[in-house]
Amino acid sequence: MKHIIAKNKYGIYSINKLISSNPAPRKVIRGEVWEAATLDFMRSNCQQGDIIHAGTSFGSFLPALSKSCKGIIWGFEPSPMLFKCAQETGRLNNLKNVNISNIGL
Repeated sequence: MKHIIAKNKYGIYSINKLISSNPAPRKVIRGEVWEAATLDFMRSNCQQGDIIHAGTSFGSFLPALSKSCKGIIWGFEPSPMLFKCAQETGRLNNLKNVNISNIGL
């Protein structure tokens, strides 16, 4: 897989070069946080519950949610390429409470 390793304040991300010009990956490659207000809200309100994350993409939310929430992050990504990126993002960050499936919701 031809990918870029990017970092921001929440973690490390594997981004396939084919999507690197899209808005979310581009922002993360610059070291910024994609949808920061959404992440802040989710991190403040997840408490003990699980999170269902449909359209996990390359895993832009996974490190922040995993570190903030006690429950399981259930990620779903139908694209095989993005699924592999999300898996690698999980591995790079040693995320233990993340379960990603290669299916769409």
